[in-house]
Amino acid sequence: MQIIKEQMSGEYYSSAVDISKDEWFEILKDESVSEKYKEAVICFYYMPDYKGSCVAVGNQLGKNAYSLVATIMNFGKYVQKRLGRFQVVDEDGNNTYWPIPMKQGKALSNKEEGNFEWTLRPELADAIREYLYWYLVERYKELRREIQIRQEGYDELYKWELITSSVGKGLLNIVTVAVLGCCNLYLCL
Repeated sequence: MQIIKEQMSGEYYSSAVDISKDEWFEILKDESVSEKYKEAVICFYYMPDYKGSCVAVGNQLGKNAYSLVATIMNFGKYVQKRLGRFQVVDEDGNNTYWPIPMKQGKALSNKEEGNFEWTLRPELADAIREYLYWYLVERYKELRREIQIRQEGYDELYKWELITSSVGKGLLNIVTVAVLGCCNLYLCL
C-alpha cells in the first residue's frame, strides 16, 4: 500500500491522491455508499470554486458544520478502504482522511468563518456533475415506469414521437417538424 504524506505549500495543505473521475463516478453511483457521504461532497460542489469551510457551507446550505466535518472525514476513510491502494498520513504519521476528497485545505484566521477551508478535488467535482445528470435520468426512468405514456392526465405520447422523429436532424429541422406537426394536428381537429 502506498503511503501518501500530507504536504504544506505556503498556507495550503494537500496530498497527491490519485483517483480518477471515473473512479469517483463509480463510487458515487454505488448504492451501498452512504447518501450522507454523497450529500456532503455535493454541498462543496455547490460552493463557488468548490471551496469553503464547513461553517460557510453549513450556513449557506443549512447544514451542521460539525456533521459536515465528520462526514467528509468518514467519506475519505471509506474511499481509502474501498480502493485499498494508498494511505494518507499527516506530518506526524497519523492517518488523515480529508485530503482524499479534498484537493487542498488551509487554516483560517477568522474563527467565525470556521477553522479550515477545503477545496474539492477537480476530478471529484467532474464526477459529481456527471453523477447528478446520471441520477436525474435514472429517477426519470423510474418515474416513467410508474406513469404510463398514455394515462389519464399524462398523455405525453406526442413528446416521444417528437423525440423519435428528431433523431439525426438539425435544430432547424426539428423545430420545423414540431411546428408542422402542431399545424397538422390543429387542422385535423
